[in-house]
Amino acid sequence: MNKADMVREIASATGMTREEVQVVVNGVFESIREALLKNGHVEIRGFGTFKVSERAERKAVNPQTLETMMVPAKKVPTFHAAKSFKNKF
Repeated sequence: MNKADMVREIASATGMTREEVQVVVNGVFESIREALLKNGHVEIRGFGTFKVSERAERKAVNPQTLETMMVPAKKVPTFHAAKSFKNKF
């Protein structure tokens, strides 16, 4: 499912127009993005937690040239599903 599919499903389930749902969905994603940039943590009970994790610097090997290089440390967004959500599968 992509964002357009999500908007279509929500619009048909709620009776809202696709344009209204598009604004809401974009707003939710933007809120999550901004929260992660500010403090690195968004928790949605029953669904999961978005947070920013730090990856340490590490060695990597280019498989074509077998050259060893250092990959710098970086921050990456991660998602951990809630236990109640995982148990549905």
